Amino acid sequence: VDQADDPEAKFLLGELHANGCGGGEGPDLKKAVTWYRRAAGQNHAKAQYQLGVMYEEGRGAPKSYKGGLAWYRKAAEQGIADAQYRLGVALEPEEMSALEASNWYRKAAEQGHVEAQYSLGSMFEEGRGVKKSNSEAAFRYLLAAEKGHDDAQFSLGIMYEKGKGVPEDIKEAVKWYKKAGKSGNADAQFGLGYLYQHRRVPQSDGKPG
Repeated sequence: VDQADDPEAKFLLGELHANGCGGGEGPDLKKAVTWYRRAAGQNHAKAQYQLGVMYEEGRGAPKSYKGGLAWYRKAAEQGIADAQYRLGVALEPEEMSALEASNWYRKAAEQGHVEAQYSLGSMFEEGRGVKKSNSEAAFRYLLAAEKGHDDAQFSLGIMYEKGKGVPEDIKEAVKWYKKAGKSGNADAQFGLGYLYQHRRVPQSDGKPG
């Protein structure tokens, strides 16, 4: 295929330059950005996302939050889950754009994006950009927790400990604190220790294992 007309070929050249072309030649981020931009200009979604990353992080191009956001939006509109998630992260802090952030998180979560699922749960728990719903928050945390997301596991443990959005269930709280604790989540380890000391959790339930 003629490289001049093929956006996929341009994207792959961008990837090669971003990661190093082999043969001892290291990454050339400026060339990567050049090829990503050429592919992105032909509506190549993955190139648009990578270009967003390069601009946001200032890699191979001047650091530009607005530039990164613009390319994330283009890629997100084409269904790239990572772009939808990053767009949500960028929009969430602004109260006026929190609703839009939740919509992008939802789109990414529907594609199995675990971080987006967790972030959406947090928005439901706090009522940011969406109507506050502890039950929906617990559901989103569960979906992320089942995929091994330790912060979601910890948050789900809290929901069970306090009976927020789910029936109070100390054994379930212990189960999720233990899972998060195994991943090194210090908050979960503290929560487990608190339950063990103050809620009379049996040793067999309270000990990590």
